[in-house]
Parts: sequence; structure tokens; C-alpha cells
Amino acid sequence: SELENFALHKPATGNGGTGQGNYDLLTDGDTEKRYLGGPTEVQVDLEEIYTFNIIKIWHYWLDGRAYHDNKIAISEKDLFRGEEVVVFDRRVDGEYPETATGKTIMFKPTKAQYIRAWVNGSTANKWSHWVEIQAFYDPKVQPVGTGKKLSAIWGRLKSKY
Repeated sequence: SELENFALHKPATGNGGTGQGNYDLLTDGDTEKRYLGGPTEVQVDLEEIYTFNIIKIWHYWLDGRAYHDNKIAISEKDLFRGEEVVVFDRRVDGEYPETATGKTIMFKPTKAQYIRAWVNGSTANKWSHWVEIQAFYDPKVQPVGTGKKLSAIWGRLKSKY
């Protein structure tokens, strides 16, 4: 059966400026060629707290580039000041080439209302290109990690910079 995408048509914001597209593209369900270009940080407000354990994310993928400094965190609050759970951090998980299937991140079921993602240019150029962010709950998913380890590592890294 198809899983419900909690992020579908939910409001998205960001910072770092937009050079192309608008934030609605992040949650419109379209994972093809249209993208939001420019912001280094984006956020999706699910508008209520959900329990979920999968995030799928797409950046521009037609040439297989990898994006730098990818990080994804989730939180019940719109703070991201240590209460968040980091579910992906390229410093731990590594960079990956973008593909049409996107990147699937699986983690322990966690309650959150906000998804925040960061990126800092790519192997192709200095720009950030966002295609789609989706969130799901699948009771059959066995998480690779808990996210807590990443959160602790990110906190130590953040304090160094």
C-alpha cells in the first residue's frame, strides 16, 4: 500500500535567497526537473506533530552531482537549538550522487512537526537546488540508526565552528 506523505502541500520556508522557483515546489509531490534554486537552508512545517521514520529528499539530479554539507534534522519545535534529532549528516553519512529516485533516510520512529535541511553547493557549482522533501511513517522499516548519535556528533561539531 502507498504511504501517506505528511509533507505534501505543507508550507516551506528557507534562507539564503531564491534565484529560481518558489518554496511551494518543495512539497508539491513533483520529483522531476523543476527545482527551487538558491537557499542554503529550507524548512517544512508539517502543521502538526506526526510520528515518522522516513524522509525522502531530492536535489537537482540530472547530472549526478553530489551536494556538500547535507544535513537533515527534525524537531517538535521550530527552534533547532539542540532539541532536534539529526537524521542525516554528510559528515557522518558521507556525500552521495543525486539520482531520480532521491535519497531515502530511515530512522527510529520520531515525533516532529518541522523538517529542516541544509546544503552548501554541489560538485557542479556553488548553488543549492531543492526539488522535493517528503516524510512518511512505515511500521515495517528497520532503522539504520537512531539519530541520537548523529545529534550528539552534530552538537559537538556545531560548538567548534
